[in-house]
Amino acid sequence: MRGDQSGCSQDFVDMVLLLLAYFNEKEDAIFCYVEDTCLAGEIHMDQVPLQEKNQDIAAEISKLKNQIKKFSIDEADYLHVVEQNKTLAYDIKDLEANSELLKKMDILQEEMDLLVKQKEDYEAELAHNNDKSEMLRLYKELTAKCKTLQAEKEMKQRIHQFRDYMKEYDMLKMREEKLDQLLASVEIAKAVEQEKFPRTQENIASLSKLCYSYIRNCCMDSETAEKLKKMMTLVVNNSTKAIQSESSARRLAPEIELLCQDLKRVHTGKAKLSSDLSSLKEQTSNVESELGTHRTQRRITDKSEKKLQEECELLTKCQRYFRQYLQFDSHHPLEHKLGVIKTLQHWAKEIPTTSQGRKNEQDHIKTALKTCGHPDWAFTKT
Repeated sequence: MRGDQSGCSQDFVDMVLLLLAYFNEKEDAIFCYVEDTCLAGEIHMDQVPLQEKNQDIAAEISKLKNQIKKFSIDEADYLHVVEQNKTLAYDIKDLEANSELLKKMDILQEEMDLLVKQKEDYEAELAHNNDKSEMLRLYKELTAKCKTLQAEKEMKQRIHQFRDYMKEYDMLKMREEKLDQLLASVEIAKAVEQEKFPRTQENIASLSKLCYSYIRNCCMDSETAEKLKKMMTLVVNNSTKAIQSESSARRLAPEIELLCQDLKRVHTGKAKLSSDLSSLKEQTSNVESELGTHRTQRRITDKSEKKLQEECELLTKCQRYFRQYLQFDSHHPLEHKLGVIKTLQHWAKEIPTTSQGRKNEQDHIKTALKTCGHPDWAFTKT
């Protein structure tokens, strides 16, 4: 489309240029002719009036201008048509894409209809077939049991985590108790040292005064000198102890702060563990109730399964007996059956009263009937 547009616009421009060149050539030729004729004196004003020729030239010029205007209008219309063609081409592309999408949607709709039909057929077949419906029911029960088992496993994992949390809680509690004891002992020691500190200061001051008074008086003997030495050593020891107690108290200050921080953390952990414990207790109660319902449902399902198995066994026995009866009925005539029944009744009358004799006689009748080719239902009826 773009190539056609560029070619047509180029042709139009070439046409306009040719018309302009033709107009200029014609105008130049007319003016040259007029000048030549005027100079040569061949044209007389009375014979060929110049005004008529000028009018003809003006008419031709106006015609050419009108043609140029028409060509410009045609070009504008052509460009408008080209733009419309572009929009139409885009619309056609969109319509083609939409048609492809509609085809795909129709195909998908057909597939969905087929699936729905298959589902309906399958459901109808399940409704008519008891075995498949029973299998579906058992499959649903198995999936529910698997989900409950997964929930039980998750609950066991949570209980295991809860036990780990409880162990950590006990460890933190023991550590908290130890920290409380340590803090209490530190506070007691600090209080004792603070109580001793002013006394030691007073003793040091009094002893220093006494020493200075004795030295000034210079009335010292050997005994007083020894006493003063002992007192000085005591004073020095007490002062060193006081200094050590102050330094130990300063050293213990950051440790006490750390212990306080640990206590705060322990309290926060304790609150968190208590909240987790309450939530886990609620979850355990919910799980226990769900387990109780699951156990009751399981007992009911076990009973129903046992009942179904017994019914299936009974039905299989009845089917086997019925087939044997049909085979016996088809292969043996009525007189033979009546003779068998009479012999059985006769043997039943002659059976002894004791249980052991009755059992032996019944076994004898069964073996005799088996050798004759009689079915199992005859043995059960005897």
